[in-house]
Amino acid sequence: MYVNGQPYVMRSLQGPLKNLELTGIERDRVEQMEFVMKKDLLAELMQYGGRCLLHEEQATENGGYTIVVGVHF
Repeated sequence: MYVNGQPYVMRSLQGPLKNLELTGIERDRVEQMEFVMKKDLLAELMQYGGRCLLHEEQATENGGYTIVVGVHF
C-alpha cells in the first residue's frame, strides 16, 4: 500500500528487512491478506483521527537493523 506516496508492504517477523514472499500462494489468499491490511489501516485512521503509525527498517553495518518509526497523516 502507498501512504503519502511511500510504499509499505507486509513483512514477516523472521525477515523484517525483506518483502513477504509466499511462492505458490493462491491469488485469493493474497487478495484476502491485502484486504485485511487495508481494513486494519482504515480502522487505525478512524481511531486516531486520520493518523497511522508506520515503521521502516534500515540495515546496519554489522548485519542488524534499526526501526525508524513515524506517524503519518
